[in-house]
Amino acid sequence: MTDADYIYAFHEIVIPIAMEFNPDIVIVSAGFDAAINDPIGKCKVTPAGYGQMTHLLKGVANGKLAIALEGGYDLNSIAISALACMNVLLGEAPEPIQSTLFPQKSCIQTIEAVKRIQRHHWKCFSQEFQNLS
Repeated sequence: MTDADYIYAFHEIVIPIAMEFNPDIVIVSAGFDAAINDPIGKCKVTPAGYGQMTHLLKGVANGKLAIALEGGYDLNSIAISALACMNVLLGEAPEPIQSTLFPQKSCIQTIEAVKRIQRHHWKCFSQEFQNLS
């Protein structure tokens, strides 16, 4: 999975649910296992991708956001990804994503499956599927 896949998931799943849930604060257990060069996660999320996700989460709970470092297996990737998140928390604009902006077909299919299942629990998805009937 890439930056584009994660950002797509945030726009399609994470943020709609978060906005409907309307929490007082967002606490992120930030594992950087999906970071580029992580030997176990083997995903391709860049520091810019993590910064963009942090920026999106700042729109929830009136910006009350806490990030706790939780893991990852490549020290350099953890360091630069955590720095990107912290810079956004400190008010800097997130860096633009340099890789492709389009999610993979498998990502889109998975997101649609998640929405079909979650429509029974979240109003933000139930309307979408009623329009298809």
